[in-house]
Amino acid sequence: MSVDNRKYYDEFSRRYDLHRGHAYHELVDQLELDLLAPLVTDRRVLDVATGTGLTLMGLQEVAHRAVGVDLSRGMLRSASRRALMVAQGDALALPFPAEAFDVACCFKAFPHLPRPEAALRELARVVRPGGRVVVELYNPASLRGLLRRRGPMRAVSSDLHEGHVHTRYDTLEDLLRMLPPDLDLEAVRGIRVLTPAGGLLSVPLLGRWLGSMERLATRLPALWRVAGFVVVTLRRRGPGPSSHHPEESSP
Repeated sequence: MSVDNRKYYDEFSRRYDLHRGHAYHELVDQLELDLLAPLVTDRRVLDVATGTGLTLMGLQEVAHRAVGVDLSRGMLRSASRRALMVAQGDALALPFPAEAFDVACCFKAFPHLPRPEAALRELARVVRPGGRVVVELYNPASLRGLLRRRGPMRAVSSDLHEGHVHTRYDTLEDLLRMLPPDLDLEAVRGIRVLTPAGGLLSVPLLGRWLGSMERLATRLPALWRVAGFVVVTLRRRGPGPSSHHPEESSP
């Protein structure tokens, strides 16, 4: 049974950062930032569903201006303690004017949004023509997808577990059917391609080797099909200056 997203993430915010210190989470977070860096350097970027601001911290180091937005006040309190620029708002009705950003991204949270088509329209609205929208999918064809859908639900608080929030496992084809007419597919990359269990990244030597292989795998476009996380870069139609062109890949 799902619960209100705001309540769920307010509860989760009390423990969220405790889960992010493991080698697995640190690697996934860094790989996401590595994929974003060429797009956001010296640009205006919006991090939608920013949570406690872990991705936003990395973005602000390279972006001209990095702003985060989240529905949960609990998550935003943690982000504010990191001196990040954040605002409360719903991904389905972003509190920003049209074309305010060069890039809008949504990592980890897009599969939990109740109306993904509406969220994509909003992400497209707030980026300029020629700008990018980057979203991360949970891949149903991956080992991670199989295990997470059939495995036990992890607790996020004393009262709630992962099963209390809606979670989608979308294919690329599913996403393409959701797109508003002003967004075009530009590139696809995979994260967590080779690691069967996150805990292996904490094992000395093995974890270092797996981390190196995962970094290499993100640069091989065809491997996104078996990745646990699929990062999709979309470009808003229309004229607009752009000096960053990620390598294109076909679905």
